[in-house]
Amino acid sequence: MRVDAGKPPVPGLPARRVTQVRPGPRVRPGRRGPTGATGTSNSGVAWFLSTSANATNNQCLGAFGNDHAACTTATASGQVGLDAVIVPSGGATISKLQVQLDTNAAGSGNKVTVLDNGSATALTCTVASGTSTCTDSTDSVSITAGHYLQVKITNNAGAADRKYQVSFRF
Repeated sequence: MRVDAGKPPVPGLPARRVTQVRPGPRVRPGRRGPTGATGTSNSGVAWFLSTSANATNNQCLGAFGNDHAACTTATASGQVGLDAVIVPSGGATISKLQVQLDTNAAGSGNKVTVLDNGSATALTCTVASGTSTCTDSTDSVSITAGHYLQVKITNNAGAADRKYQVSFRF
C-alpha cells in the first residue's frame, strides 16, 4: 500500500491512501458441455380447488381460489365465472393433470375432467376407491387462445362428495 505524497485534496482532510492491485492471470474459458434437453413450452400451472367444503356431483371447482358451484358458461361478452381461467393469446397446451382428495374415494370413484369452453377434454382421471389421488400424465390437449378452462367433478356410482385440489400444466 502506498500513500499519495503531497498536500491533501481538501484542506483539513488526511491524505488519500491508494492501493495498487495487480491483475491476476488470464484464464481461458473451459469447454462447453452438451446442450441440455429442450424444456416444455408450458408456462405455468393452473390450480383449482375446493378445500373448505365438499364439492358435489357435476360442480366445477374454483379457479385459483377455494370454491365450488354449478359450472358457469361464458356470457355473450365472453365473461366467465370464478370457476374458469382464460387461455392467453397464442393458445396453450394443457397436460399433467394431478388430483388430490381430502380422503380416500369410495364406490366407483371420483372423476375429474378439464373442460374447454364447457366441453370435456381428454385430460381426465378417476380417483379409484380406496385411494386419494389420480393423475393423467399421458394426455395433452391444445387449447385455442380466448377459450376458457374449468375443472368438473363427477361422482361415479357410490362415490361421496369430497374436497379437491387439482392442478395441471398450462
